[in-house]
Amino acid sequence: MSVRRTIAAGVAISIALAGLAAYADVPAPAPAVFAPGVVSGEVDSAPVFSPDGKTMLFTRSATVLESRRTGDGWSQPSIAAFSGVWPDMDPAFAPDGSYVVFVSRRPVGNARPANLWRVDRTPAGWGSPVRLPDRVNLNAYVFAPSIAADGTLYFLRSSARFEHQLYRARLRNGSYLAPEALSFSNPATKDYDPGVAPDQSYIVFASLGRNGAADKQLHLFIAFARGDGWSGVQRLRYAGDVARGSGSDSGPLVAADGTTLYFVSNRIVRPPMPRTLAQAEIDLRRLQQWNNGNSNAWRLDLQAVLPELRASASASP
Repeated sequence: MSVRRTIAAGVAISIALAGLAAYADVPAPAPAVFAPGVVSGEVDSAPVFSPDGKTMLFTRSATVLESRRTGDGWSQPSIAAFSGVWPDMDPAFAPDGSYVVFVSRRPVGNARPANLWRVDRTPAGWGSPVRLPDRVNLNAYVFAPSIAADGTLYFLRSSARFEHQLYRARLRNGSYLAPEALSFSNPATKDYDPGVAPDQSYIVFASLGRNGAADKQLHLFIAFARGDGWSGVQRLRYAGDVARGSGSDSGPLVAADGTTLYFVSNRIVRPPMPRTLAQAEIDLRRLQQWNNGNSNAWRLDLQAVLPELRASASASP
């Protein structure tokens, strides 16, 4: 079972941690549910796309599903050829589409750790998955890969005691260097699911420990590259989200365009009241498709707000 499912059993940027400088309010648009009726209902990961935009992968019930773009939209998903036998989750496409890194609980010797595996994509189809080296698979709890344009791999290392920390492993001459813990992340902040921009100029992630002890839900946060490190962390708010309590957002992944964010949320869209009979019928169809509190994939356009968010981060100490 993925970390996301385990821990999950009008608009402002709020202060991420006590003691950080306050940030100016930055408007963000409302997200839209992505591909209702195709990618909806208890999804475990946000969708990822091949560079040509014709293939989509996502996770449902610890199985990687694949969908193809057609003239009418996205095809009904089917189990990806490399998945389905063992619990698999969290696929991430390489920038050139030549391979996918994903999490699997398939056997390694006599154990079944949650580790990162790579599967190549060839003209003939998917190859055979190969486990990434021990240098990357630091222990038995490695999740949530995200791949930058230069091949740098971002991921989450956890532990049996649910101690979480975000890492990156740079790729040099086809091999990963020793992973580095991201400077803003430590077990106390309870961070999950790093989604890095292709150029590594910013990173969006989910966190459970940055919004106060009373809040038991995951929320999205953002940090910007600063030299070889990172800026202060800001809460990423959007129109219609919930400041505290009743909604959980996780699994953020930045698309190849560098400004579109996909994430997983169990948020619902509440219909306005009173409403017409026609609107009631639309709302009912939404309820039957996705608007029922299950985890769905959402799409959020960050293009208009990234400059202001970056400026706000630059102004912080």
